[in-house]
Amino acid sequence: MTRLESDNSQSTSRYRMDYNGDLIELHGLCVGRYSKKDPSFLYTRQFRRCWVYGDSKPPFPGNYNKELITTNSFALLEEASLKFLDWWLEYELWIFKNTYPSWREKCFNNFKKLPKSNIWLRPDVALSWLEKYRDSRSM
Repeated sequence: MTRLESDNSQSTSRYRMDYNGDLIELHGLCVGRYSKKDPSFLYTRQFRRCWVYGDSKPPFPGNYNKELITTNSFALLEEASLKFLDWWLEYELWIFKNTYPSWREKCFNNFKKLPKSNIWLRPDVALSWLEKYRDSRSM
């Protein structure tokens, strides 16, 4: 991923990469897969929601154009989320192959020490859940 320069209003960096012709962008406020040919996916931490995003370019974190957000199509949201999940699972495999075995566990333990952190599933359980969700939707 390429780290994007942030302006002074952001304390969190954005990271971006090309993935099969789409853009993946990660930021503390949002994450997404933005496509020119398929529905784009956007998750915002502020709203704790996923949406279909109507642009192939990522929004500026925290500044989401409501006209580009689709809220009424579960089928499009599922399609977009599964395409994002394809990348996510591939990325987790890359982490597994390129870091030491307890890397994700260390990240998990460091995260739960942060003030106001919301504890999520342990890394092995989370990965298993994501894989099962992906596989159940591919049938």
